[in-house]
Order: sequence, then C-alpha cells, then structure tokens
Amino acid sequence: MKKLGCCILLLLLMFLYGCSETNVPASIVGTYELEHSEFPISAALTLFDNNEFSFVLNPLSSFSPRGTYSIEGSRLILAVDDDVAYVFSIEGDTLVFIADESWEIPSFYMSHYATVPTPSFEDGNRFVLHG
Repeated sequence: MKKLGCCILLLLLMFLYGCSETNVPASIVGTYELEHSEFPISAALTLFDNNEFSFVLNPLSSFSPRGTYSIEGSRLILAVDDDVAYVFSIEGDTLVFIADESWEIPSFYMSHYATVPTPSFEDGNRFVLHG
C-alpha cells in the first residue's frame, strides 16, 4: 500500500511540474534564426547538447561568438567569457533578445552602399527554432 501511495504522489508531482507555466522547452538544443530578416542569410544561434553555443551575428562578418549557455528560469544566458554575455527570454520555441541585459553587439556594414553601420539585430528581436 505504501508503494502505491508513493507512486501516486510521484505521478501527481510529475503532472503538476509538467503543467507549470515556465514555457521553457524540454530540449532547447537546435538552431534559431532571426525572424523577419531583410537578408537571405541572417543572424543565427545554434545551441548544442553539451551546453555550448555558436552565435552568427552577421553572416558577412568573421565575428561569431562562441561559449557556453545556461538557463535561469525563463532566461537563456550565453556566456562568451567572464565579461561578455547575451541574454534571451525563452518563449516556447522562440528566443527574444534582451539588449539591456546583454553585452553591446557590434554594428556591421550590411551593404557596401551603406553610409552608416547597421546593427544586425536589436532589443526584442525574435529568434525562431529552425526545422
């Protein structure tokens, strides 16, 4: 009888945990692409299963941060080193960039016709899981 009670309690706890509203996917691994990009190839973030990431801010630049990631609540934190981090809010299969909590992202010339640097993305931009 004790075993049955423990099993029921365990199933109840699993059910309640599964119904929590954290909105964090069970597996966040994959490639996320910048939504509504003006360019055929845009910024992309790849999260690997070993908690490492690769972040292509601009396909026209060689600057591509790499490091480790962690999840704190509904926040995804990409750590390049002790001083550099990028922060996203996790909303299902979408990552929303939070500029105020992130290291400054360099500006890039997106076209040889541009007269001023254009950022590859900005606060609130959404990265959607590809595939």
